[in-house]
Amino acid sequence: MFWVPGFMLTTGVMVLIAQSLGAGRRELARRVYGESVILALAISLPVVFLGVHVAEDVVRIVADPEVTVKGTQYLVARLLGLPAMYIFFTVGAALRGAKDTKTPMAVSILGNIFNIILDPILIFGLLGLPKLGVFGAGLASSLSFYFMLMFYMVLGVKGRLVIVPRVKTLTVETLRKILYLGLPISVERILMSSLMLIYVSMIARFGSVSLAAHQIGLRIESLVFMPGIGFRIATATLVGHELEVKM
Repeated sequence: MFWVPGFMLTTGVMVLIAQSLGAGRRELARRVYGESVILALAISLPVVFLGVHVAEDVVRIVADPEVTVKGTQYLVARLLGLPAMYIFFTVGAALRGAKDTKTPMAVSILGNIFNIILDPILIFGLLGLPKLGVFGAGLASSLSFYFMLMFYMVLGVKGRLVIVPRVKTLTVETLRKILYLGLPISVERILMSSLMLIYVSMIARFGSVSLAAHQIGLRIESLVFMPGIGFRIATATLVGHELEVKM
């Protein structure tokens, strides 16, 4: 549920940049990109503040007392990476809107490798670091988003990105268009997340082992959705490039 604002941004950014580039208005695309990065940071900070304060209450809805403690630790660690996550989503959406899907894929692969390496180090306290357990698992995931964001910055400085943002003050017009495009999918995500929370809370009544097994099953099931997501992104980008934009 805390990811929902990020999905709102990616939808609006990808569509607006695809339409701007399709209309031959590259500077407009760069401006929208830059304003979207500012918006991502501006939205993420209050979400992190709110999330940290309600994390335990949210986890308690689903889990028993023992799992609530560990689940809260993990959720707080993940929330610390939310600013980088939102900006990372925004950058990826901008590149995909510019018809570059390979760079986000490559950066994501590197980020996952970084996460895999960092996980055991933070979880089990290797290389002289303290043993952080579940909190370390969440922290490794958060740090991987900062790593991927830094990698994007390096590529941008070296001129290896197909489009770079032109950062300036966020305008009401850009905000309105992003919200217009992104809010419907945000509402959809909120409804799906809320229903899933209720559903998972029912599974949790059968015990922590059943809950963990169910989550593993969901991860495996998500592989089936990947081709559909790929076609969705490709279709949105190609159609957007064929439309004119008025801003």
